[in-house]
Amino acid sequence: MILCSCNRLSTSRVRAVLERQCQTDPYSLVTPGRLFAMTGNRMQCGRCARLVNEVIAKELRQIQGALPETSRPRKERPHER
Repeated sequence: MILCSCNRLSTSRVRAVLERQCQTDPYSLVTPGRLFAMTGNRMQCGRCARLVNEVIAKELRQIQGALPETSRPRKERPHER
């Protein structure tokens, strides 16, 4: 599915970029702006920002669920602070 018609950004391209980023740094924060930069583009009109953000969250949940336990970001518990 095309998420951004300005840059022809698709869900499959987003997933590929996120998979590569999770392998490189599983703790990094990926925003729509950062995602566009990773693809060599920049956001043009901004109408896609909300949808791109939703797809980033969905894809990261799926990717991180498939990572080995040692690669997943650890959830901090209140008593461990």
